[in-house]
Amino acid sequence: MSIEQEKQDNELATSNFSYEQAVNTVLAVTCGFSGTDFFKSLVRHLTTGLGVRCAYVGELIDPSALIVQTLAIYNNGRFEHNLEFRLFNTPCEILPQDGVAYFPAGVQEKFPNDPILKEMNANSYYGISLQDAFGDKIGILIVLDDQPFRLSNPIEVLFRMLADRSALEIERIRAEKSLMLSEDKYKSFVELMPQGVVEIDTGGYITFLNTHALELSGYSEEDVRRGLNVLDTIPTDQQALMHANIDLALKGEKREPSEYTLIRKDGRLVPVRIFSAPVFEDGVSVGIRAIILDITIEQRLKDLENKE
Repeated sequence: MSIEQEKQDNELATSNFSYEQAVNTVLAVTCGFSGTDFFKSLVRHLTTGLGVRCAYVGELIDPSALIVQTLAIYNNGRFEHNLEFRLFNTPCEILPQDGVAYFPAGVQEKFPNDPILKEMNANSYYGISLQDAFGDKIGILIVLDDQPFRLSNPIEVLFRMLADRSALEIERIRAEKSLMLSEDKYKSFVELMPQGVVEIDTGGYITFLNTHALELSGYSEEDVRRGLNVLDTIPTDQQALMHANIDLALKGEKREPSEYTLIRKDGRLVPVRIFSAPVFEDGVSVGIRAIILDITIEQRLKDLENKE
């Protein structure tokens, strides 16, 4: 096949790309995938669906310096190692401002200092920016080919849909990382507290004990993983009171601190005072977080006062 015939075939393939193909590509990319698997599915289906050599998706990790970290690259039928690069002197530098960049042919001549274009012998380029819910640019989605690339309405629709889905995935991953960081900070702070901290779910099962609470109760993290209900850590004659207080706490009703007798794992009894508050997720009560104070000394002083 001649070079001219190959160019014509490639242009014909992209110009004949239909809305039905666009929808099918979106379904193939998004069905059941998330994280790295989603981004790999995205770039692979873009290259095969459009008949282009390369596609990659990247996250804008430093907007001020225009630095992108790729999340997946599919080039010439295989995945490449991810890389970090600056958008300056590349076709991508247009994206943060204009949102779209299209060079149907001769892209290397317009950006001779772009090493990626040289390495992939790129002739054509089409890219779109990824925007978060506030309209801020957070990434890029690009296709490159060594042949001319003809843009059509179905391809534009495809890119907009995939750009929106990619932006949502980047936002989800960022939120997940932020949550993990917040949880790590919270747990680090809780571990420094001189009081016991306990968290339970709506069924009363303990989901977390800080180090002080583990020492106070004598239980282990393995006991918590196996399933430990907070009602099983107090005498039976106090369980009805605790159950009622749990229901009130889950409803968000304010209450005074409650006093119970903690039954340690070794059977020893420890008087405790508990301060509790509900834990909400998306406006729904999902459990209770409480501080436990050992009031053994306070109880002994009261007993001495009563004797006197």
